[in-house]
Amino acid sequence: MDSSLNRLIEGFPANPVASGKFLQRLLLDDPRQFFLDALPVLRSAPDTPGFYYLLALLHSQNLLLKRLCDPALFTKQESISLAKRMSRVEPLFDMKLAKMLLATEAEPGADEAQQQAQNRAGMRLLEIMAEASDRGRSLLLAQLLHHPNPQVRSKAALLVGKSTKDPKWVSQRMNESDSRIRANAIEALWGMESEDCRQIFLDALNDPANRVVGNGVLGLYLLGATEAIGSILTMLAHSDDGFRRTGFWLVGESGDLRFLPVLARMIREATPALRPFVFRAFAKLKQKRSAMAALPALRLQVMPRSPSEGWKQVELAVLSSTGAPVSGLKATQFALWEKDTLILEYNVRAVTQKEPLSIAFAMPRNTCAPETQGPYERALVDCLELKRKPDAWLVQQYCPSEGPETASLHEDFSSELRFSLDDGPVRKEIQARKSKVSAARSLRCAIGSLIPALSRGRGQRHLILLDDGLSENPDAGHLQPIVEAAKAAEITIHGISPSETAFRDLCAQTEGKWLPAPSEEALHELLTGLYASLMSGYQVRYRGDEAPADLRVEVFTEQGLGEATARA
Repeated sequence: MDSSLNRLIEGFPANPVASGKFLQRLLLDDPRQFFLDALPVLRSAPDTPGFYYLLALLHSQNLLLKRLCDPALFTKQESISLAKRMSRVEPLFDMKLAKMLLATEAEPGADEAQQQAQNRAGMRLLEIMAEASDRGRSLLLAQLLHHPNPQVRSKAALLVGKSTKDPKWVSQRMNESDSRIRANAIEALWGMESEDCRQIFLDALNDPANRVVGNGVLGLYLLGATEAIGSILTMLAHSDDGFRRTGFWLVGESGDLRFLPVLARMIREATPALRPFVFRAFAKLKQKRSAMAALPALRLQVMPRSPSEGWKQVELAVLSSTGAPVSGLKATQFALWEKDTLILEYNVRAVTQKEPLSIAFAMPRNTCAPETQGPYERALVDCLELKRKPDAWLVQQYCPSEGPETASLHEDFSSELRFSLDDGPVRKEIQARKSKVSAARSLRCAIGSLIPALSRGRGQRHLILLDDGLSENPDAGHLQPIVEAAKAAEITIHGISPSETAFRDLCAQTEGKWLPAPSEEALHELLTGLYASLMSGYQVRYRGDEAPADLRVEVFTEQGLGEATARA
């Protein structure tokens, strides 16, 4: 009969009167068989007129309310979808579900199998109410925490907490004697970002129950609080096996790859009772690492900064495989090591530049044939792809060496230089084949021309020197007027060069970055990374050895993995 039932439901819009009468007859002839034949279409819950008529028929004979909550008949998602469809047929359906839930209690004389079946149905009812009803949630909030079934009470704490999203309500649940209620109330706040939530998670770390502590730690981890890293390690080393099991669960739930070496060591050291939990967590991390390693690698650029108040500092640019900045990362997505020692005390601050940038580039004069792209030309053209529309660019080419005729710093092209918001003119300037006369006579002369032009730029002002290493190394006396002019105009100077020159001091004195380029191949990544860091980056402060030491940084994101080392 199920095929004829389907035809009647599908053809209902064409002839609702005849189809409706036929469906009624089938229902009255054998209600039980009618429901069984209707199960496939009930599970798919199509949004059609015939299906809504079917629901009305079943509801009129009270064939749907209790069966909706039977896990043997419907999956959780099927039950929820069906309840949402049913609310269009019977506006008070959610209230009837809520009343049935409040009456769900195993009968005193019921055997164990009956009690378990009733408990499963009650839990399914609760899951449906949490997803499908606002009024039902209000009724649940008033009464379900006092339900006689402890599973229902703890599940209610989770679902009601998720619906209210109220840290104050969750805080009040911390006085409950049932640790399951406390743990589920904490879980309800996962993913919420507020200082109140953070404090509740921190307070949960002092709870005597391992599950409550674990949920508090995971809440902190999801917030990006680095305290969670040390707390997980503490739980893994706990004297109580219950806490250690929760620690392994935390490692698996976090998916944090920094714990792989820890688990590899613990596989050898764990007791037979704990070894399955270690293996389970280890397998989850290995699987995640394999999946992420298959993605294009992230590009990381780490730039050490001067220590401050006992904290070591680096600036970090995180780029996708296409060179675009990766923003929105939490501190727990960064892992730091010094001399293979995991850093536990660190913090990360995202730095996003929203105002327009005025950026000038000094690049060596293109000397190759027009049909051939030189390394500096190629790097700048690719970097141009990252330019935002409001940002203004200015490019000046210079002769690699001043030669015998040393130019004066006061001979400049600043009155001829113009910023452009459009990519076209900028690309044309990058690709131009300039004569020696029309290019600046040296890198030093280019800087002297670009600083006055940059001083007229809007927003933050940056000057990027692409030094090919062939320019004459200026003495400090020649650089000091440049430093003073740059500071007066609030210009930050950055440099990329294959060699250490006095221009590095120029960058340092204007609080810019100096990036060594060991090869022409490295130029592309260094330039795009530097440019991306001006738009979006991260400041990382950490406690490490007092002595200088290399810092290894790993970043884990859904876009892939990245790793870089900052040399001491």
